[in-house]
Amino acid sequence: MAVLKHRNLVSLVGVTEDPDGTFYLVTEYLQTGSLLNYLRSRGRTLITHRDLLSFATDVVQGLVYMEDKGFVHCDIAARNVLLTDAQPLPVAKLGDFGLACHVCSQNASMTTSASSGGITGSQPGTTAPTPSAWSNSPSIYSGNPVCVENIARIPIKWTAPESVRTRIFTPKSDVWSFGILLWELYSYGRLPYPRLLTNQVLKFLESGERMGIPEDCPPSIYGLMMRTWKEDPSHRPSFAQIQMDLASFCTKSSGPVPPAPRPGRQQSLSGLSRGSSDDLYDSLQDEQQSPQPVRSVTWKKPSSTSKG
Repeated sequence: MAVLKHRNLVSLVGVTEDPDGTFYLVTEYLQTGSLLNYLRSRGRTLITHRDLLSFATDVVQGLVYMEDKGFVHCDIAARNVLLTDAQPLPVAKLGDFGLACHVCSQNASMTTSASSGGITGSQPGTTAPTPSAWSNSPSIYSGNPVCVENIARIPIKWTAPESVRTRIFTPKSDVWSFGILLWELYSYGRLPYPRLLTNQVLKFLESGERMGIPEDCPPSIYGLMMRTWKEDPSHRPSFAQIQMDLASFCTKSSGPVPPAPRPGRQQSLSGLSRGSSDDLYDSLQDEQQSPQPVRSVTWKKPSSTSKG
């Protein structure tokens, strides 16, 4: 974390140790708080589409930098993005590097940050049991730096399916998670996969289903989300490409945004599942939920003819 210095990453100030040997990381103070709380407390009446694009661009710029430095974040989510008090619009900074790891080539020794509980290994994905061929085939990691995490609990609703199955993380699995962050942005802080228990998400995704478009989300943004959720990691865009796409969207966002068309094949799922923060980091077990009455969210299965 100390080697990562970027405008859109939370900065490490120092490390301190208690007399009992407990270590604490000291980071810069960002008084506006998390992006998730900002979205939920202000909503669509105070936050414009241009604001959302600005936040997304901030985060992806930090991720382009992290990938260039050889790091995978592994926990990209609105709750882990903090905001400055800059006016008229806060600057978004990606934080919480507890699961972040340094990556290397497929056949090399793998190292991770001390706090992430990483392990070493080679030939990732060749023996992991999974019903999906793409999850246990080493070919999906070809030319793509990897890291391995031996952690029992991961944020399943934000994690790429292949990483849930194998505990192998790559820049392309981070791209998937960024797509979930985009969905959080344009749903103004809703929990992904409303009314789905954690242990239902993987089956839902492996059946070809994806989350539907948030209300009033521009079609171009939803199209980007869908590209980040491609089943084959090699078909997902790079962070550099996402950055260019967002820049293009920014130049077109000066006028009013027309509502996006609803998916053709729908499943109406009302409610927003809410659990404790620990429930976000789960294995394939049920999470505790207290659904709240909210507007329906529709989901659809991606078209088999869509291009990567």
